[in-house]
This record gives sequence, structure tokens and C-alpha cells, in this order.
Amino acid sequence: MARPTLDEIEDRMNAAVSSVLGSLIQYTVFGEAQRTIRAHVTYADQQIEMTAANVVTQDISIEVDFAILPDKPRAKDIVGLPNIAGKLWQPVNVTRNRSGSAWVFGVKEIRDA
Repeated sequence: MARPTLDEIEDRMNAAVSSVLGSLIQYTVFGEAQRTIRAHVTYADQQIEMTAANVVTQDISIEVDFAILPDKPRAKDIVGLPNIAGKLWQPVNVTRNRSGSAWVFGVKEIRDA
């Protein structure tokens, strides 16, 4: 039996860690049923400088392991966050994390939901 590579071990380890750590969020892939998944959610504030004043906006970042969400998140997908009940979000600026094992994206509020 061949020994697993370090990348294979890391993928299995990331999937195991992601299945128990992180926040439970609601994720709906466009055209599919809503499901609850685990993700690492970072809630922060961002200051935007404007001519007359500074505006503080929410800057939310979500990281989801490929084992949990294999397909790249799309703008038509819907995200529900437990810390901000009653609002729905869509993924924006989707990239991969440094190790290439998870999707990292921001969210934009869906105002007409």
C-alpha cells in the first residue's frame, strides 16, 4: 500500500477540523436546497473615508473547506449568518486560501430578499 502524500494528509486533516470547528451557517447553492455547513466566519468593521465623513461598514469574510463546498461559490448562491439573523447575503470576491484547500469570500447583503 502506497503511503499518503503530505498534501493528501493535509486535505484529510483540514476536512476533519472543518467538520467540528467554525460557525454553522446556512448555505444555498443556486437551484438546490438550503443546507447547514461549517465555515470560519470573520466579522469585522471597515472604515471607508469619504469627503465629509468616515463611514463604518461590516466586513465579513467566510472560509469554507473544499471538502464541505467543492464547487466555487457564485453570486446567485445565498448565505445566512447566525450572528446577523434576518438578513441574506451573496458571495463576492471568491478566491482560494493560501494552501489552496478552501474558498475564501466576502459577502454582500441581498436587499430585496
